[in-house]
Amino acid sequence: MQSSQKPPQFSLLLRLLGGGYLVYLAYDLFKNGQGNWFVYAAAAVFALVGGALFIHSLLTLVKSDYFRNSPPPQDEEKTEDE
Repeated sequence: MQSSQKPPQFSLLLRLLGGGYLVYLAYDLFKNGQGNWFVYAAAAVFALVGGALFIHSLLTLVKSDYFRNSPPPQDEEKTEDE
């Protein structure tokens, strides 16, 4: 079940930063792995998780109308009597 509520924009930005950092760590591990298979395996996991997190957060941010200049939907118009 998915809720119709959008995640907070700040949360998506933090996920973008975290995913990008994991990809950076993976690159650094691959570069300095020195032939150790365990380091290369960890770098591959970091790259996959970081890339997926980055792409998913970016797509959610773009598709969720965060950057459009439309007014927020109004639930119900109030009358002056209330």
